[in-house]
Amino acid sequence: MKRFLLRLVVIIVSSYVFLITGLSFLYTQNLLHPACPASAPARPGFDSVTLTTADGLDLQGWWRAPQNGAVILLLGGLGGNRDAMLTEAELLAEHGYGVLTLEYRHCAGETATVGYREIAELETMRDFAFSQPGSDWLGVLGFSVGGATAIRGAARMPEIQAVIAEGNYANFYDELTAAYGPPLSLQWQVQHLVIFFFRLRSGINPRHISPLDDLPDIAPR
Repeated sequence: MKRFLLRLVVIIVSSYVFLITGLSFLYTQNLLHPACPASAPARPGFDSVTLTTADGLDLQGWWRAPQNGAVILLLGGLGGNRDAMLTEAELLAEHGYGVLTLEYRHCAGETATVGYREIAELETMRDFAFSQPGSDWLGVLGFSVGGATAIRGAARMPEIQAVIAEGNYANFYDELTAAYGPPLSLQWQVQHLVIFFFRLRSGINPRHISPLDDLPDIAPR
C-alpha cells in the first residue's frame, strides 16, 4: 500500500510539473514564433517593396509616396505582417502622408523578440523612406509590440520626429508578471517559467525590453 501511494504521489507530481512546464513552453513558443499570415493583394496606390535589414533579412512591405513631404512608418502587433496596419495606412494616405509598412522578422523565419531586435526593422524602414523623393519628415505609428518598437527605436533614431504608440507595454518583464500571483502559486510558477524559457531561447532578459526607460530619450518629440 505504501509503495502504491508513493507511486501515485510521484505520478501526480510528475504530471503537474510536465503540465505547467509544457504550457509555459508553448506560451513562450507562441511569443517567439508567431504565425505569419499570408499577405493580401496589393491595394490601389500602394507599391510592394522588399527591404533588407542590416542583419540580412529580406522583408516585404507596402509603400506609398508622400504628397505633403511627411512619411509615417507603421508597425503592427505581435505576429503582424505587412498588412497589419493597412487600414491606418489608407487613412493617412488619404490625407497626403506617405506610408510604409513592413512585416517582422518572424516572417523570414527568425525569432520574434517583442520589440527588442525589431528595432532593425524600423531602421530599415527609416533608411528606405529617406531614400525616396519627397520624403522630408518622418514619424512612426505602432500598435502593441509595434508601439514598444516605435518607442525604443525612436529613442535611438533622432531622425524620427513624431511617435504614436498604442497599446504597448511599459516593461516586458512587468507585462509577463502583471497578473500578480503569490510566490510558488500556480500562476507564479507559470509566469517565471515563461520568463526562464524566453531568456533561454531568445538570449534576452525581459527586463531589458523597457519602452518606459526609453521615453526620456524621445523628448521633446
